[in-house]
Amino acid sequence: EARRTALVAEPRSRASFDIEPDGEICKLTVVHEFFAPDSLVATLVTQGWPRVLSELKTFLETGDVRRPADSLK
Repeated sequence: EARRTALVAEPRSRASFDIEPDGEICKLTVVHEFFAPDSLVATLVTQGWPRVLSELKTFLETGDVRRPADSLK
């Protein structure tokens, strides 16, 4: 409960996505910014974005959709 309270109390951050052509493929740039100093959200998304983007890449390349339980392994 304390963690949830801390997360709700933080000011909003912003995530932006830029997709641009790069030859025969495209390039995705994700920028997540405007975190409060010592932000708990920043700590959590630093661990979360790599997993989300890895799963997106796998899906785009293979069409394989991972179930939420699979991503916890």
